[in-house]
Amino acid sequence: MQKHRDITRDSMTKMASAHDNRRDHVLRGPLERAVREAQKKNSDAKSLVEAILNELDEQNIIAYTPKSKVNLLTPQGRVLVFLVERPRMTVREISVSLGVSIQSANKAISLLAKDKLITRTKVKGRYEYRINLENVRYHPDMRRLISTVKQAIDEIE
Repeated sequence: MQKHRDITRDSMTKMASAHDNRRDHVLRGPLERAVREAQKKNSDAKSLVEAILNELDEQNIIAYTPKSKVNLLTPQGRVLVFLVERPRMTVREISVSLGVSIQSANKAISLLAKDKLITRTKVKGRYEYRINLENVRYHPDMRRLISTVKQAIDEIE
């Protein structure tokens, strides 16, 4: 029994030291900033957790934004708009960011790729997706949207 505890302690020490070597993790800076800001405001635990969840949402690790009861775009449209905002995303990143299942994101991506509105590229062993601007530009819905937005901007000016 004592030997088992020693093995467990040794493996825990190794895990902790391996974790300590990850000081340069991409999330460390944003999370530390969120915690510092919450501490400056003397926030309670609930506010601190809220700040961390918002930062994870901002970094596209989780989908934390409140879900709307009405989606104004189809799943394919949401993926397309998201790829305009953040090119070179993977299916998993898209699904997490949009708060949909990987299967749903895959289905939307398949339809967009079939219509040649997005392209798939393999980079370092993973597939990345980005919009095909030339084809999107001539899509009838996009032409109408661009025209409508231009008219709205002209009216504002």
